Amino acid sequence: MNVESVVIAALEADAGVGGVVTLLTGGVYSFVETGRLGISRTSTPGAFDADGLLKPCAVVKARGAAPDGGADDDGAQVASYRQVVEVWLYADGDAAQTTIEAAQKRAFTVLHGKMIGSDKVIAHWAGNYFGGERDASLDFALVLRCDYAVRAMI
Repeated sequence: MNVESVVIAALEADAGVGGVVTLLTGGVYSFVETGRLGISRTSTPGAFDADGLLKPCAVVKARGAAPDGGADDDGAQVASYRQVVEVWLYADGDAAQTTIEAAQKRAFTVLHGKMIGSDKVIAHWAGNYFGGERDASLDFALVLRCDYAVRAMI
């Protein structure tokens, strides 16, 4: 199971009015898709409009998994683990602050305290970082990172 994929699928499934898909018109990408240099016109062309401005979008990146001791069965080879997933939200333009805050709130609604994916991954909000900061590498678009602590079984 790839926790990044599970989180991305949950976010992309939220397509209703005011949903993640509606807010993030530039898409939701995995860290692997963006490459080591991140969002760019080459790696993620759908994240940019016709004028080359960054559309509201997200990059999901999972950190390494660590056993949490919640469940452990050597005979069945089952163990529980915890993994932090970072959801990086980006937006540019006049409504960037409003859009990024709405996307953060919607991601919280979709992920926090919910079982997501067929493997019953449970995500809990673990904090927001970089709120309202601008990313020089993306022509000073706004960026906000939201972390979620994911618990699952392997």
